Amino acid sequence: MIIGALGGSATRLTVQILRRAGVWMGDWVDQKTEDSLSFRVYLALHFNSLVANRDNPDISERDLRGLRRAVRVHLLEYPGQGMRWGWKNPRNMWLIPFLSKEYPDMRFIHVLRDGREMAQTGNDFLLSRHGRSILTGRFRLQTDDPVDAQLALWRIGNTFARDSALRCLPEGNYMQIRYEDLCEKPDVEVRRLREFLDLPDDESVVSDWASMIKPSKRIGRWRESEDPRLLSPASDVRDALSSFGYN
Repeated sequence: MIIGALGGSATRLTVQILRRAGVWMGDWVDQKTEDSLSFRVYLALHFNSLVANRDNPDISERDLRGLRRAVRVHLLEYPGQGMRWGWKNPRNMWLIPFLSKEYPDMRFIHVLRDGREMAQTGNDFLLSRHGRSILTGRFRLQTDDPVDAQLALWRIGNTFARDSALRCLPEGNYMQIRYEDLCEKPDVEVRRLREFLDLPDDESVVSDWASMIKPSKRIGRWRESEDPRLLSPASDVRDALSSFGYN
């Protein structure tokens, strides 16, 4: 079970629900974000080269050795006994072609949150650390407006994650979860997740998972903005938003 998104999309909540569902998501994790720390180290060393070649599914031997080492470290406390396992790092969404080569039967949970809202959050980790690798030839980063760059990251990243998952993974092994849907109709969304995990129908489980969801007060806050890039995005951003159900 691998979780990816743009940072700030509520992936931590998804990990907490998976843990409650009996999926082992690791012990060596960041307590605030639930990110696997062994994969954080791996991505600090390898992500720029991986994402710059994301359209080429052939992973280099160096990157593959690093991936296998990160998995071994992540699994040091794994209890075994057939327990399903996985890890979360938002940057996983850029690596589906590589990960599917090593784990062809993996299941990928793609968490989404409205890109207009995320452009306002101030979470610029991906842009500041990896913007040059992702947006090569499009943004100067230091001088171009970060709102435009964040919207571009949202469009490129989520579209790539969806398209590569549909191309690389077996049917039924890819799931999208929109944070807004989790907050607005938690019972419906956790039932979808229960089905994706192939767990028995149990309304007590659904109620338990739904009770974990505490909606953010920021949902829809972008509508209060006077920024025309949020209220009337460029056509490519608008098309991407629409393709994920954001109007």
